[in-house]
Amino acid sequence: MQLPSQFITAIENAPGFEAKGFLETHAAEDIVTSVRINAEKQINNHTPTTSIFSDTKAVKWCEQGVYLPNRPSFTLDPLLHAGAYYVQEASSMFIWHILSAIFPEKQAPIIALDLCAAPGGKTTLLADYFTNGLIISNEVIKQRSATLIENTTKWGSGNIVVTNNDPAAFSKMPSLVDLLLIDAPCSGSGLFRRDVNAINEWSEANVQLCSARQKRIIADALPTLKEGGILLYATCSFSVEENEQMVDWMLTEYNLTSISITHSSSWGIVTTNTNKNGVGYRFYPNKLQGEGFFITAFTKNNSTNSAYLSSIKNSFATTTEITLFDPFLLPNNKVYSYIKHVDTFIAVPTFFLEIISKLLKHLYVRKIGIRLGELKRNEVIPHHELAVSNIYNKKCLPQTSLSLEQAINFLKKNTVDLLGNSTIGWSLATYKNYGLGWMKLLSNRMNNYYPVEWRILKK
Repeated sequence: MQLPSQFITAIENAPGFEAKGFLETHAAEDIVTSVRINAEKQINNHTPTTSIFSDTKAVKWCEQGVYLPNRPSFTLDPLLHAGAYYVQEASSMFIWHILSAIFPEKQAPIIALDLCAAPGGKTTLLADYFTNGLIISNEVIKQRSATLIENTTKWGSGNIVVTNNDPAAFSKMPSLVDLLLIDAPCSGSGLFRRDVNAINEWSEANVQLCSARQKRIIADALPTLKEGGILLYATCSFSVEENEQMVDWMLTEYNLTSISITHSSSWGIVTTNTNKNGVGYRFYPNKLQGEGFFITAFTKNNSTNSAYLSSIKNSFATTTEITLFDPFLLPNNKVYSYIKHVDTFIAVPTFFLEIISKLLKHLYVRKIGIRLGELKRNEVIPHHELAVSNIYNKKCLPQTSLSLEQAINFLKKNTVDLLGNSTIGWSLATYKNYGLGWMKLLSNRMNNYYPVEWRILKK
């Protein structure tokens, strides 16, 4: 891997940079692979981590993060499509450690906004950490938001709202969120080892362009953060202009206080102190098992913004209607309310109904809660989101356990040969006890209801 000489010159004075080790690491071919296990699905499906991967090593700063001994073919692993785990770069999992330091009470009903969220790794991490919170997951690019919807759906959490808006749209909702995460679009030098094309796209001019864009994004989104709320700013860049200089710009322009996060020196993370007494954290691939990453945390001080709420505008499902869905849902599930949008019934967290109403009023919302399905002549037509969710009652309705070959065939949206099947009706296709999607079993065939846009195309 040949790195541009201008790039090395540009970052040679970056805190913690060591040219020799940095270049040697980028010349090596061995790149570590890490995943984050879906702990809630693990519990619901009574499956230990070892049933997914073996010979793993822990990511020290994230409870569910593990390193794999080699990189498998994830596309052909049904458990990936079932949301049993997420392939996530280990450095970015440091967000879990930051949350543990700032929000030790995981059960708090936090409202968090992941502003630049696609493809969804950080959103699903937030949803895992704040199990009683509401995670607003936004992506401005429509095509990338489709990927975000797919990944958050497979994760199965009901506390995620996916929006497709420019950051400026959130200025209409001042003091809305307790946590604002901005993983800002950047020049991408931290991912050179994984994306060789990023090397060709790097230039000092692009760094400056990204820095200007990052300032606009922060300025547009910061009003939506409550007084006393937490701002996390991150990039996958080594450039000081996008990291330490951005920290100093924020401390100068806004009433923020930098937060210091204690961590073990054995982890290899470089703590950097800026000219304005800000604190940031750099990740170098030659110092730890992870790619290039930078993150910093702030508290927002006094604010003149005030929160407001609007009344819920959605139609609630009737008791008769929702009773028809009862066999599909875990019993005594009091944390959700059920609304009807056009013909689709949706489970949304009761505690956040007013906030969700507000989002629907001001934003282009692509996904809320968990879509349960439709009713046609009093028959439930279950939605795929229910199949991969954490609220589906697997004990009450039929399941069809598939072999690896059958599961891959199902995920390709082919007909699956089920010899000897005597069940008629809806059945959850499972692999190793994880839900993959719905099939309708008939007397002489099965209908595959896996979403066509998510099917495996790889031969």
